[in-house]
Formats: sequence, C-alpha cells, structure tokens
Amino acid sequence: MDTRQIAAQNILADRRGRSELERDRRIREYHTKYPALKEIDTAIRICKAEMLLEIAENRGRLGDRSGLAGLELKKRMFLQDNRIPANYDRIIPYCSLCKDEGIVDGKPCSCYKELMIPALQAASGLDRYPGASFSKFSDEKFANPAKIRTIREVCEAYADKFPGQTMNLLFWGNPGTGKTFMAACLAKDVVNHAVSVLFIRISELLETMSEYRTQMLAFSQDEDRMPALKARRELIFHGGLLVIDDLGDEAKGPNTIADLLQILEMRLQQSLPTVITTNLSFQDIRRTYDDRLYSRLKGEFRAVNFEGNDIRTAPRSKQI
Repeated sequence: MDTRQIAAQNILADRRGRSELERDRRIREYHTKYPALKEIDTAIRICKAEMLLEIAENRGRLGDRSGLAGLELKKRMFLQDNRIPANYDRIIPYCSLCKDEGIVDGKPCSCYKELMIPALQAASGLDRYPGASFSKFSDEKFANPAKIRTIREVCEAYADKFPGQTMNLLFWGNPGTGKTFMAACLAKDVVNHAVSVLFIRISELLETMSEYRTQMLAFSQDEDRMPALKARRELIFHGGLLVIDDLGDEAKGPNTIADLLQILEMRLQQSLPTVITTNLSFQDIRRTYDDRLYSRLKGEFRAVNFEGNDIRTAPRSKQI
C-alpha cells in the first residue's frame, strides 16, 4: 500500500471514527431526554449479554429469545410514540454505499475514487496528454476507421476490468498511427478506476532505473531527490498499470535489456499489467534486443497492430 492509499484509508478511518462519535452523542442526547429509553436500552444490552453466556454454556445452542423480542418490541413502540428516529443508536456512515470501508462488491467505491483519483492523476505522468480521452477520440484521420474503432473498443473493455486486469498489451505500428494517444486514453480510464498508473517514455524509465542505481551506490544519497525516485520506482515495479511508451526509441546502454527484463519479470510475477507502445515489429524487436526480451513480449503480451500512415502529417481530410 503506497502513501496515497494510506492517506485515503486514513480519511476513511477518520470518517468511521467521526460517525461513531456522532452515534454516541445522539444516544447520550436521547437517553438524557428520555430516561425510560435508557432503561430499555440497558435491559436489552443485559439480555443480549446473558444470552451470549447461555449460548457459551450450552455449546452453541440458542435458548429462549422471547425476553429479548419483548424488549425490542417495547423499544420500537417507544420510538414510534415519541417520534425518535429508529437509527438514533446506529452508525450513520458518510457513504451509504460502502459504509466508509472504501469497497463495494470487491471494487473501489465512488467515495474512495474521489479521494484517490486526484493524487493518482498527479503521479501518473499523464499531464502531458491533456486532450487524451476516449470521449474525445476521433477516427477521422485514420486510413482504416473501422479497425481503429475496434481497437478503441478493445481498449475500453480492457480498462473496464481494472482493478483485477492482468493482460499485457503491445501496441505496434508505424510512427504517428495513434499508439501513444490510444495508450494515454486507456491509462486515463484506468486512473478513473482509482488504480495507480505510470505512463512513462522508455528513455525516462531507463534514466530512472540508472539514477536510482547510482543513488543507491553513492556514499551520500541526495535526500531531496530520493523520495521522488523511490516513488517512481515503486510505480514501475508495483503500480496497477505501467505504460512504457516508444520502446526502441531509447539510447541503448549496458543495462537496457537487464532493466527491462527485471521490470517485466517483476510485474509478471505479480500479475500486474503492462502496456508497451513501439514502432518496432516483432522481428525488429528480436534484432534490436535479444531472445529473452523477445520471448517475454511474444509470449506474455497481446499484440495490437496500428495500421496506416502518420496521421500527424496527413491532410485535414481522411486518408485514402
């Protein structure tokens, strides 16, 4: 659990605590105003305690509940006669959907998303793509609009399975065919599911790995730089979605393949999905890197081919 999740969980815990304090305040208020209600509540509490003792003594067998039922009926009638809310002695959560737990049916609640999404967006690297979103996506400039619409539908369905998505995607094709933009649309959709995302160019990813290595070997670490490096490295290895943009565009170094293999292996072991964009075909990847990286990408990633020419240099009318 990273610092953003801890902060969100702390807010939820604070909400639960406040709700409990508010419940206790209401109980004191109504007990002060209605002493008879306090007597009934005390009797119900004693009756329940005695029943628990009886269950323990009888090895789980439940005895006569008529006494408790009578007290609860008496309480309901008293509340109705005095127009006292039936939930005066219950916790009223800030969020009625998740009861301030942050989870509904195994998925993040909308209240949890409201807490998480701004911080996740700030750390995602998606600020470079302010116009990227499926709602703003247009197929007008693509040579094969039907194909790109199919890819968009695949990506939207892919994003909808977060959290819990495990599939890896490889977007490949000529430069300017929409790979990065589609990946950014996908990543923004995933962030809106309250999932941590890092969208990072291959050159920056390798620079992060190299700088972290240098800092760890240094006699004196840069205390101002290390927190940011650790946070980014955490997202690289353990983030909910990692998007590596422009594989093959990096300057090759002695640690390039080792770093990429380490990242992919770590994420595969955790079933954490990765999306990679590249101008390289699988044959190019095999020639540029080695069989180990080629094997990971060929065997563990679903390849999505972006066809056509560079839409950035296309005329305003649709390519033909």
